[in-house]
Amino acid sequence: WLYPGDFDETHTQIGSVRQKDTGGWLLRHESFQKLVRGEQGSRLIWGYGIPGAGKTFLSYAVVDHFLSQAQQKGYGVAYFYFNYKEKAQQSPNIVIASLLKQLASQLVQLPDGISELYKLEKENKRPTLAQLVEVFLATFKLFGQVLIVFDALDECDEDSQRAKLLPLFHQMADVGAGLFITSRQHPEDIQESFKDVVKIELSAKSDDIKSYIEERIEQNTRAKRLVHDGKFGDRIVSQLTKCANGMFLAVRFHLDYICQQTTVKQIFIALETLKDNIIGENLLDPTYDRVKEAIINQPKNCARLAILILSWLVHTKRILSIKEIQIAVSIEPGRYEIDDSDLPDIKTILDVCFGLASIDENSGTIRLSHLTVH
Repeated sequence: WLYPGDFDETHTQIGSVRQKDTGGWLLRHESFQKLVRGEQGSRLIWGYGIPGAGKTFLSYAVVDHFLSQAQQKGYGVAYFYFNYKEKAQQSPNIVIASLLKQLASQLVQLPDGISELYKLEKENKRPTLAQLVEVFLATFKLFGQVLIVFDALDECDEDSQRAKLLPLFHQMADVGAGLFITSRQHPEDIQESFKDVVKIELSAKSDDIKSYIEERIEQNTRAKRLVHDGKFGDRIVSQLTKCANGMFLAVRFHLDYICQQTTVKQIFIALETLKDNIIGENLLDPTYDRVKEAIINQPKNCARLAILILSWLVHTKRILSIKEIQIAVSIEPGRYEIDDSDLPDIKTILDVCFGLASIDENSGTIRLSHLTVH
């Protein structure tokens, strides 16, 4: 009743695609260590980075690290992953309710404040934001240390959501919680609110990128054959690491591009093309241009299907289920019935979109693979 949503669904989904041990450098960072120790002046860290730098993977690493030590060290751990497609589900009231539910679930006995909130629920009254915050902050004293992670703060609405949340973050830190918050750097309201807090620039380190590339190659039969057959494997991985330019997102598309080549020589020519594109402000633009060209150059039916899928994913107001997208792209003028033989299968949907769409098998949903695709 307090928060009917599944707060760990996104966390689980990220964990299923994240490269193991990614983000070790951040966990060892001196400022991060001070946050964990609860040192004065180090209770709020703003981690900022460019799109595609793997900020969400790093948020996952931080949450996972906190959770692994929570029981032993008496931590209370809570987290929230913002998503631009789920703005209706991330109002300040919902965010605080989710965090409160997470902390309460880690206690043996339910805090008195939650019992009071339940009385309101029984009277068909929803608690105000002020009431939720009061109970939430009161739970902090029931833990040795409270650690909270907010990912992709820039993906919530500035006026109706961030304007209320930003002061609350400082309030949480003032009463002793440690906060790690990620976002892109550019939103002015975030910059202004966090101008005096500890800042860490988030980017994918070369070792993390290299490990991620090697894992993706192992998962792709064609990439594995092209890269590992012969004496050029290490050189290809090294070149791909440089071309990623600190962006996990770029790796996925670069590997797809490499797999379109038929010889090692063609691979190195392709890598030179990628190298020429890593200078400039809009580092992902050339990558997306290549993907767009690949989509258009597919057989006509495949290209049409991809455009339909991506159009739905761009314009939908909420995240769609796999079944919904299958039905949506199968509708034709003059037809009033659809059966299973009309629906494209999941593999086809993913293949024709060339990495621009991703499916979460746990929740059975489909979305754009990254905010920048939009």
